[in-house]
Amino acid sequence: MARHLLMLMPEPNAMTRSDAHSKSPILGRAPRPAWLFAGVSAVALLIAMPDAGARPLAGGPSPSPSQAAIDASQAVAAGAAQAARKAQDALSRATGAILVLQQMQAAARDAAAASLASAPSGIVNGLRAGGLDRATGADAVWIGAGAPTDAVQGDRIKVDIVQTQKNAVLTWRTFNIGEKTDLSYNQQGNRDWVALNRVIDPALAPSRILGTIKADGTVLVINPNGIIFGAGSQINVGSLIASTLDVGPSAIYTTVNGAQKAKVTDIAWRNQNFLQNGLLGYDASTGPNNFNGDFSTFAQFSAFSVLNTKPGINYPTSVVPTTGTISVGQGASIVAAPNGGLVLLTAPQISNAGRIVAPAGQVLLAATGSALLLTPSTGAAGDAVPLYGARPDPNVRGLVPFVQGGTNAAGYFVWNQAGGLIETDRGNITLVSPNRNTYFPVGGASYNDGTLSATTSVSRNGSIAIDGSDVRLGSGSLLSILPDRGEKRFRRTRHRCLPSSPRRSRSATMPTISKCSRGPSCSRRARMCSSAQVRFAAQAASRLTRPSSSTPAPKSTLPV
Repeated sequence: MARHLLMLMPEPNAMTRSDAHSKSPILGRAPRPAWLFAGVSAVALLIAMPDAGARPLAGGPSPSPSQAAIDASQAVAAGAAQAARKAQDALSRATGAILVLQQMQAAARDAAAASLASAPSGIVNGLRAGGLDRATGADAVWIGAGAPTDAVQGDRIKVDIVQTQKNAVLTWRTFNIGEKTDLSYNQQGNRDWVALNRVIDPALAPSRILGTIKADGTVLVINPNGIIFGAGSQINVGSLIASTLDVGPSAIYTTVNGAQKAKVTDIAWRNQNFLQNGLLGYDASTGPNNFNGDFSTFAQFSAFSVLNTKPGINYPTSVVPTTGTISVGQGASIVAAPNGGLVLLTAPQISNAGRIVAPAGQVLLAATGSALLLTPSTGAAGDAVPLYGARPDPNVRGLVPFVQGGTNAAGYFVWNQAGGLIETDRGNITLVSPNRNTYFPVGGASYNDGTLSATTSVSRNGSIAIDGSDVRLGSGSLLSILPDRGEKRFRRTRHRCLPSSPRRSRSATMPTISKCSRGPSCSRRARMCSSAQVRFAAQAASRLTRPSSSTPAPKSTLPV
């Protein structure tokens, strides 16, 4: 019987406010530092030590060990050597598996290029209607960048946008990038600049990307109808955010004659908020608010809301969830810049069959159609705890998410498909969907059939978190946190997961690599400790209803 290297722990409640509003569970709260220790096992240290001798403190002849003691010592040494060999074999197998997947993705990218050369996709290239088509009208603002230009170079069309200020807002009728289009954002070498690209397609069609995107800083693409990164697309940016949600909170509250008055946020308000405060700068919690379970009024990303005018409703606004999907096809490549790069995909349904890379950064796939709250986390003590949202995580350098559910959250999912490869050397990978809570009795699902790979070093840890009401790992699922290739001293790394409560008296030593097939252990609230941190959190409940056949992935191929 296969052993699932899982340690069952109660999931702490970290989606809190300091007062009585603290009712909703957090997604992905980190274990307390005392629960996880990193380092070389004592046995491995002893193996590495030179021969040593002992002598009596008071002098005199050294006692001779008995034959039984010698045999016992040799048996221990042989067992330790065998365990070390097994650990090294596991590391080699994991490294080999990841290399094979990298080669498969490269082959799929080459195959897609050859296929598109013989049978074009039909997606318009360049700055033309149906391709990259700049919008017109009242909401079609273009702030902080020059007009886009394009030029033919060989068999490709180069589209250039020169950004002129830190935060730019660009509005498109369609944001489709054909296989022969290279889109470049000149952000003048500034990693902290952000280009917001909002799509207001009257045809309500998803954006399709088959070409390339390059940028120094962050490229943010918002299309409530969905975004598809097709096979052969190549994204090389400082950071990429692809979202069906818009930036900012869904509503703001003011106090009029001592009473709270709600105002839904429109595109104009959200544009001004983004230009002034950036992605994370606005703090709705500092003003008056009407909580009532709606976290969208505190969110960094949210759907639009409407005012409630019907009698008997005790909250003034209702968010209207988005329904678009985000998918990354096999052979697609999304690469964020090293040291702090972010790849954030958020939509009700997210699937990845391609390769996503963020060295010493973060890959965050968050399933929600209503609201996404993001808490900055430096990995150090003293990070600010927001009034609403996730607590900072000492194991994460980046963003800690909270996703809002809803009555339709049973259809929300994140799915890293078979062959899908997500890599963050010395970084964090998070797959998260809504948990059930006091306000929303149904939740989403997080599936992994592919490979999630991080590394950990002496100076910087790696971590993997999978959260949701339903967490499932397929038979080919590989979760790997290996010693960093640049850290030669970390050759045999094992960690010790300490008990989370007095009732659990046993500790467990976990290897640095784990392969988990479907089974009861993968469907309940649990944590896995690996070479840095891998954790799962799922409410112990019945399986969710399958996503409908209208989702990008065929229903028959979903995990069971």
